[in-house]
Amino acid sequence: AQNVLRKIACSLNFASLVELAHNDEVDDESAKSLGIAKRTEHEHNSTVVSGDWVGSLSDERHPDVSAVRPKASRNTHRHEKRAAERRSQTQTHGHVPSERTLEEVVQLADTYPTTFSLSTLKVPRGAYTALAKRSLPGGIADRKKEYTVEELVSDYGFTEVFWNGREPMVLTDEEGNIWGVLAGRPGDPSFASAADNALAFIMEKSNEAGVTEEAEQHLRGDYPAFNVGYTYGNGGQTPSLRDNGKHNEMLQAIMDNLDVQRLLTYASASFQLWAPRLYQYYADHMKSLWSLLKVSPFFPRSVYPSAAFNLGGRVRTFVHRDSMNLPFGWCCVLALGNFDPDVSAKLILWDAKLVIRFPHGSTIFLPSASVAHSNSPIQVGDYRISITQYAPGGLFRWVDNGGRTEKELKAEDPELYEKMQSEKETRWKYGMTLLPTWKECQDRV
Repeated sequence: AQNVLRKIACSLNFASLVELAHNDEVDDESAKSLGIAKRTEHEHNSTVVSGDWVGSLSDERHPDVSAVRPKASRNTHRHEKRAAERRSQTQTHGHVPSERTLEEVVQLADTYPTTFSLSTLKVPRGAYTALAKRSLPGGIADRKKEYTVEELVSDYGFTEVFWNGREPMVLTDEEGNIWGVLAGRPGDPSFASAADNALAFIMEKSNEAGVTEEAEQHLRGDYPAFNVGYTYGNGGQTPSLRDNGKHNEMLQAIMDNLDVQRLLTYASASFQLWAPRLYQYYADHMKSLWSLLKVSPFFPRSVYPSAAFNLGGRVRTFVHRDSMNLPFGWCCVLALGNFDPDVSAKLILWDAKLVIRFPHGSTIFLPSASVAHSNSPIQVGDYRISITQYAPGGLFRWVDNGGRTEKELKAEDPELYEKMQSEKETRWKYGMTLLPTWKECQDRV
């Protein structure tokens, strides 16, 4: 009974994670107030409408209401000063969670033990990328097929995970290592509004740019996908910034939107909270990357160097692995839209044989390079997009080589080249030590 009461109390206070990721317009006292506020029924069912679609963090459908648009705030000098201080601290130390936040979030979380273990997978020598042609699990004949939940459970032996999308749930192996996290979302009503407003803004800009659900088929699905940020590979000498041509203006507007930024920042903060060693590995390499390139971080308040905006309204991925990402790293997936999460677009993790309910406004971390994943079908009339933050493995290799290709490194610094070659044998094993364990999370509080 005490555990139940503790979880209820924590659920009301889960919004304190907003301390790590709240808008620059919100001062400390306001964030604290929002963090402990219990959501009213009206706030829980807050709805945003734009055109002929409705987006809401409630799982119920609602009649159309007046459009809600993001409003520009009027910061005082004091608030602006605090915001500048927070930005500086974030760039230097990341989103360091307070002891209170750690206690509330970890006590709120549930564990979901699995028989899957990331450490048993095979990766290329060096572990900067995953095996591109590793066979898909479960004898999948058609990776583009729309696999229903009923089919996965009855024919493939999958287990359905009924996640509420709010309270965190950690996916563990048999030894208690955490290989994925259903991070959820804060209970703060203003975060719910940010998710709804971000969806409205993205839809508005994508419609203005002429982006529709029709698109050329690509590796991951049948929807328009736009990758932004830095990448490295395909014979290039240095990492390069992706160019989306005529859609650059649309994507820049989306990334500049304060509500979108808040969602991306929350994801980075959650990453640091749940996997501090892995987060620091990212942060150290990204700090070196920006220094070598002599540029500012691509996302000012997120550790990730790249993101994919999956648009069009019918985002259902094929069975795939993002093999060019860091194989022991975590990508972050944010679901947005007006859809029934009990029916549409559930996250399918093939290696672990899990089907996970994935509601609007919720965030999930998974090793997307190593674990095959896809979505269940989207029912007629539902609307769904997503944003995925990730880090290409080639960026880590380029940084480890001192900002050089392997050919350049061998010619310019043979001693370092030999050292890097020897470390390739143990990097995958080292990557496993960066993953958190459930016991560590409990010990931290």
